[in-house]
Amino acid sequence: MQPQDPTFAEEMTRRNTEALQDEIARRAYELYEARGYVDGFDVEDWLQAEQDIVGSTPASKATER
Repeated sequence: MQPQDPTFAEEMTRRNTEALQDEIARRAYELYEARGYVDGFDVEDWLQAEQDIVGSTPASKATER
C-alpha cells in the first residue's frame, strides 16, 4: 500500500508550519545575538521568540481576565 499524496490543505499547513518555525528560529537567534552570544539560554530564547511571534497562548489569555 502506497502512502496517499497530501491534500492541498495538508501541504499548506506543512508549509505554514515550516515558515513559522523559521520565523521563530530567526527571532530566537536575534535574542541570542542581543545577549552577546552567551550560551545556555536556547530554550528561553525559543520560548520568548514563540511568544513574540505567536503571542500569548489561549490558556494564558484565559488566566489574564
